[in-house]
Amino acid sequence: MADTRGERRAAERAARELIASKVTLIGDVAEAAAARTAAHVGVDAARQRARELVEQARREGDRLVVEARAQIGRADDSYASAFHRAVNTGWAAQLLIDLGYAAPTKPRRRRESTSAESAAGVGAADTASVVVPGAEVMDEAAA
Repeated sequence: MADTRGERRAAERAARELIASKVTLIGDVAEAAAARTAAHVGVDAARQRARELVEQARREGDRLVVEARAQIGRADDSYASAFHRAVNTGWAAQLLIDLGYAAPTKPRRRRESTSAESAAGVGAADTASVVVPGAEVMDEAAA
C-alpha cells in the first residue's frame, strides 16, 4: 500500500494557508468597519462642536456690538462736555460751528428694552451723530 501521509500533510497545509488568508481578510473587514463607525461618530461630534463654536461666536459678536455702542455713547458724552465747557469758558457756539465742530445734539430718547433685546444689543440707546472735522460721519443705521 502506498504511503499517503505526505499528500495528507500537503493538503492540510494548503487548507491552513487558505483559511489563514481568509481569517486575515475578515480581520481587515472588522478593522475597517470599526474605523467607519468611528468616522461617523467623529462627524456627529464635529457637527456639535461647530454648533457650539457658532453660538459662542454669536455671543461674542453681540458683546462686541454692545461694547461698541457704549463706546459711542461715552464718546458723544465726552464731545458734548468738551463743547459745552468751551462755550461756558467764552467760546461762541457759532464760532466752534464755523470751525467745523457741530453743536452736540441731544441724544434720542431712550426706550426701555427687554432683557432679550439687551442681550442681543437690540434697542440699545442710540445717540445722534456729531460732526468732527476730518472724520467721516456715518449713519449708525447704515453701519
